[in-house]
Amino acid sequence: MILIISNSRDKHIPLVLHHLASEKVTCLFTDEIIDKTLFTLSPDQLIANIESESAFLQSASSIWYRKPKPIDAQTGETNIDQFIAREWQMFLRSLYVCLQKKFWVNPVPANTFTNAKLHQIQIAKKIGFIVPETIFTNDKQAALNFAKKHQTIALKVIDQVVVAADEDRYMYTKKLSYDNLMALDGFNLSPVIIQEYIPKKYEVRTTCIGEKIFSCRLDSQDNNDSKEDWRNGSIKSLKHTPIKLPDELENKIRKMLKYYNLQFAGIDFLVTPDNQHIFLEINPNGQWAWIEILTKIPISKAIADLLIKNGSH
Repeated sequence: MILIISNSRDKHIPLVLHHLASEKVTCLFTDEIIDKTLFTLSPDQLIANIESESAFLQSASSIWYRKPKPIDAQTGETNIDQFIAREWQMFLRSLYVCLQKKFWVNPVPANTFTNAKLHQIQIAKKIGFIVPETIFTNDKQAALNFAKKHQTIALKVIDQVVVAADEDRYMYTKKLSYDNLMALDGFNLSPVIIQEYIPKKYEVRTTCIGEKIFSCRLDSQDNNDSKEDWRNGSIKSLKHTPIKLPDELENKIRKMLKYYNLQFAGIDFLVTPDNQHIFLEINPNGQWAWIEILTKIPISKAIADLLIKNGSH
């Protein structure tokens, strides 16, 4: 049995399920867990009754940990909701630990470890990637000193780009000058990532599944909206082209995946006018569905094949 842990609105799930039609699959959607799932766990059995169908989770051979959402009880009382969410968090953590010897894409601790972005940059440098000069700070003077040195900087958030989705408020990468930075207020309220701004020829999103590496060129400089951050603008109007990265670069990618114990990752690069590949970040649970839809790169089949192959062992 293949166990998929995500949320019911995840558009990636149907793409992979299409290639798992002949396999026994159980989907555990955490946003529906209160209404649709009843658990009975003991030292000997891990049973989930999902919409009246029982699944013996200890029989899972491989597990795809995609994009589970925090549990929201919606009782109308904030303190009660927070208590319930914490209880579910600890319950699910216990479940995952009981299943730790299964084949995971990816192990939960590996995802958590990889998401430390400052550490990513340290490891990327050790492996041999070219990385922008970077600081993490909430000290405005330190940021101004950095901007004075580099003239132009890229300002990024550390975690979520979404500030308030219902108000369409997003924090994409911003290209700023020293004067732009000087004009910002409340800089000490939240730390940010500041990097030297490096001119781009285009960008690359690389999706890694097991030993397979799929790369896609994003011509972000063709559209004004996407020049600073390709996510800011219409994805469909952005030219996407499947490419092959240099072997030396792919070897470094594999070293990074091994270091972080990842079976899946999305990695972002920018490519300079003189064709240098600059490492930006690695995301252990990055999005990829839009790339497959626009380019026909067989990402979903590669994920399905990986789950089937390792689940049969």
